[in-house]
Amino acid sequence: MSDLYARAIGRGSPSVLLECGVGHHSSYWGAVPDRIAAFTQAVCYDRRGLGRTPQRRGDLTIKSYLADVATVLPDGPMVLVGHSFGGFLIRTIAAAWPEQVQGMVFVDSATENELDGLPERIVKRDALGPQLMAVNAVVAGLGLGRLPSVRRRVTADYPNFAPAQLEAIVEDQASPPYWLANRAELRAYATFRDHVQGAVLPDVPLVYITATGYGEKLTKSTFAMSATEFADFHTKRQRAAFEQLTSHTEQLLAPTSGHLVQHDQPELIVGAVERLVELARTPPA
Repeated sequence: MSDLYARAIGRGSPSVLLECGVGHHSSYWGAVPDRIAAFTQAVCYDRRGLGRTPQRRGDLTIKSYLADVATVLPDGPMVLVGHSFGGFLIRTIAAAWPEQVQGMVFVDSATENELDGLPERIVKRDALGPQLMAVNAVVAGLGLGRLPSVRRRVTADYPNFAPAQLEAIVEDQASPPYWLANRAELRAYATFRDHVQGAVLPDVPLVYITATGYGEKLTKSTFAMSATEFADFHTKRQRAAFEQLTSHTEQLLAPTSGHLVQHDQPELIVGAVERLVELARTPPA
């Protein structure tokens, strides 16, 4: 019996499995699972140490991830949806269970080429992620994650999420195990990136959603580009990463979204998923 928290809602086939980005859990999908449940079964879950799933001993590996996800994987045909790091994860799933996969939706996904063309100082700063998560764990252990300012920031960052989802995210900020789970995922990031480069995917319809609404302040501080420059750069690098993965690819732009498209423009995800579900249900001509 699995000790991973999982939620399956709705009925129908193919089922849809939703896979989050680094440090995120099922609450970060917002309204997306419920909207998908209107036309088929949606499955979302919390990975190790995140949300309502307990932490594991040992490092996150391809083997341990596949062993975990196998316990929540829908039976029969499925459409996979991955946000950010979840893009690497659904490619890992698709390579392991190709016969079940009917389509894939990538939501502002991680890609092998995501650091190409960025200034060296940005690349070096990105490599500090695991250390920063360890610092956050210490801060959380001191109780600073429960300051009223934290709740105000979370509420301001995610105004479209339901109160229960906001509460789960607020609780994250005060939880040392949550930050340590973030560290574990960031330490495994390169392993999954390298793994998917050699993974063989089923030749199924693939939609990739590219967020082009990042704010000017963020793009200048994070990527050393204006918002317009980054939107063009990001669109082109995602196209280069995804166009060759299968013979049926489509890029959708999310012009009013930052990285968390499921918060800013959830209808884009739901619409893409519904089209792939209907395509999987349509008998070949």
